[in-house]
Amino acid sequence: MNDQPIFHLPPRRTFSREEKVALVLLIVTGLGGLFFGFRYLGKNLQSPFSFSYEGPAMLSESEQEAQTIEQQKGRDTDSDTLNDYDELYVYKTSPYLADSDSDGFSDSAELASGNDPSCPSGKVCSIGVASADTAVDASDAIISGLAEPTSQDLEAAQALLDQAGGAETVMQNLTADDI
Repeated sequence: MNDQPIFHLPPRRTFSREEKVALVLLIVTGLGGLFFGFRYLGKNLQSPFSFSYEGPAMLSESEQEAQTIEQQKGRDTDSDTLNDYDELYVYKTSPYLADSDSDGFSDSAELASGNDPSCPSGKVCSIGVASADTAVDASDAIISGLAEPTSQDLEAAQALLDQAGGAETVMQNLTADDI
């Protein structure tokens, strides 16, 4: 006969309905876990490199100045029809006061009439003219920080001191009101 061993296969077992449902649920759950796990991992790997900033724009100093100037050119804080940029840098008046020199006339009205909007009406405010009244006005402006002394101012002051007999004479002739 045949000397070869005979292998008998065990009878084939079929899964029950409950076992098939459980196997399908296990496979679906496993695939879902893999999908969401990789997605979560991918998000956590990308998040340190993604940057979302909601605050004010980050600008260099020169860009900030340019932006501020553009804003000033479009804004009239004191409603005197002069934009804030012109008031600050062209006319040297206050962008917060419609009448910078408090003489009763708005800055724009004084400019339209040809007057100086930073000098009250009736007062001489030109600096550098060698007369006693304007020298006092000029020195008041320099002392109060409204103007910077120029070489003309210094020459005019020296000329007035020479005419008055020197600094000692001027100081001796000052009254308490002058001081």
